Amino acid sequence: MQRLGIWQPSDVKTANALLNALHADARKVFERYEMLVAVGLQPDRVTFNTLLKACMRGQLADKALHTFDHMRHLKVPGDEHTYTTLIKTLSYAGRVDDALKVQQTMAEADFVPTDTVWGSLMVACGKAGQLESALGLWQAFKQARGGLQNVQNPETCNALLIACGQTYQLQPALAALSEVTQAGVPVDVTTYNCALSACRVPPTRVLPVENLNTAFELYKEMEGMSLEADWVTYITLMDLCAEARQGQRAVALMQEVQGRGVKLSTGVYTAFIKACGTSPGLVDAAHAAFKKMVWGPRRMKPNQVTFVTMMRVLREGGRPQDALDVYLGMRRAGFPGVNSEFQELVKACAEAALETNDSKLKTKVGQFLLQFSDNLTRSKQEGQAQSVDLHTLSVKEARAAVLCVLCNIQERFKHGEGVPSELSIIVGRGHHVQQGGPKLKDTVQQLLQQQLHMNLDWVSDGEGTLSLAGAVPDANAPLKPGPVKWANPGIRKPSRSYDVASHDADDSHMHLGRSYDRVTGSKKPGRSFDKVTSSSDDPEEMTAHLTDALRGNQAWQSRQSLQMQRAAPSLAHKPKHSRQKSVLKVKETISRIGNEGRVVVSQNTLLRWLESKHHDSVQ
Repeated sequence: MQRLGIWQPSDVKTANALLNALHADARKVFERYEMLVAVGLQPDRVTFNTLLKACMRGQLADKALHTFDHMRHLKVPGDEHTYTTLIKTLSYAGRVDDALKVQQTMAEADFVPTDTVWGSLMVACGKAGQLESALGLWQAFKQARGGLQNVQNPETCNALLIACGQTYQLQPALAALSEVTQAGVPVDVTTYNCALSACRVPPTRVLPVENLNTAFELYKEMEGMSLEADWVTYITLMDLCAEARQGQRAVALMQEVQGRGVKLSTGVYTAFIKACGTSPGLVDAAHAAFKKMVWGPRRMKPNQVTFVTMMRVLREGGRPQDALDVYLGMRRAGFPGVNSEFQELVKACAEAALETNDSKLKTKVGQFLLQFSDNLTRSKQEGQAQSVDLHTLSVKEARAAVLCVLCNIQERFKHGEGVPSELSIIVGRGHHVQQGGPKLKDTVQQLLQQQLHMNLDWVSDGEGTLSLAGAVPDANAPLKPGPVKWANPGIRKPSRSYDVASHDADDSHMHLGRSYDRVTGSKKPGRSFDKVTSSSDDPEEMTAHLTDALRGNQAWQSRQSLQMQRAAPSLAHKPKHSRQKSVLKVKETISRIGNEGRVVVSQNTLLRWLESKHHDSVQ
């Protein structure tokens, strides 16, 4: 901008706008700030406030203190935003003592703290569990204002109530609220919401009924002052009913609110479902509220917390079938799986099926395990390959799905039906795993090999290479069309040659030998791999073969076309032996990319496993 003549170092306002746009990334903000200062920028108070805001977002306490010292060194005066942001930054980093020292710094700078600054100090003390310090600040605030009669807004009182709620101290909160109302300080709905939050107890304890009664008294007092309750009010009351195991109070409150025609949100209904789940006999009320959310307007559509809460209520209420339907609805809505809840849900369903010998429940569990993913597909016809796509599932879901597929194959085998020509289990590449790397492949491989004692035909390792169980390709075999040669003559060759390769990048696997449509399961025409590995001397023909072999998959082509286009034309400028090596390299690249994220079980392996299971059952 400076080179173009549209910005000068004296234009601080534009520089501040640029820094504010980058405040989410503290490193970039300070790098840009140093560059601007190097070209002559004179920072002002807004500049330093932006830098402090970036430190607050990143919880960089030391950086914030250094920035504040630099600001004082340049004799740039601070304002309310400066000190509030600095206090919050130190509080978020757990350095409450340093936050309290800011009060002395303000006195040295002759800055009179505003209500917002006082409130920030009190909330910082409450966050650290230092309620006594917060009460001391409350007394200092009243003295600085000359009494509460001179206070015109409840902001500081709300901060003290928040500190009381953070430390689970109800009585100081009630005393402060009474003091404020008697002094005539105008209060609002936020004030009472903060007082309601102070009625809570630590999560390990059950809320005493006295605290719940106090909360409803505050609710009635708020109505008597003509203050209209909001969603936060109802959510807090519902949560308190859940903590006190008083679901009937939540039902009565919901009936009262609905009678007034109040439009409720997702959070209110979720809290209501949670409260109903803590009391016996209210499962139907919770389920009815959930169904109303499903068919209701957007403001009350269930989120993942709602789904999980409803599943837990139904499962603990002895209704596993309804819980299965809710879990299926959550997955269809696009929410990720929850391993802990899925495990408990399947366990509850299995126990219920065994206790009641309910064949319908068993069937429903099996269908549930197969249908909760739109990408999980399988062939219906006898003898065709069967594929299971697990890359959108959690670890527990994937393990259960594989077991269910094998059980279905076993049941069909018992009734004389055919076995799939191969079972392809697509596990993905782990690109969406945030920590620990890919997990599905290791889980499925351990399940099949160690627990079910299967010899896998193809397993993609961490390097993306291909290993075949019981057969090792000859590394010294000449490059020519035809089947793969096997180094160990004592091992029987596979029943069919693997000449055809078609890649489906969306599934992160390569079908060797044949290709199937991912939607219909029908056989698709493949491309001979010997076309790619042709020893033709014509580079144009070789390029055409390579293009034909890769054609037909737009998703993979869009990611790899540039690499292939660069590799293939370059063959024209190489001698014959170099071209053969280049083609081999392209072949290895395609194989390495294509075979990631896939586990395949052949028909022979399935038959051996089924026969062993049948033999064990006969014995």
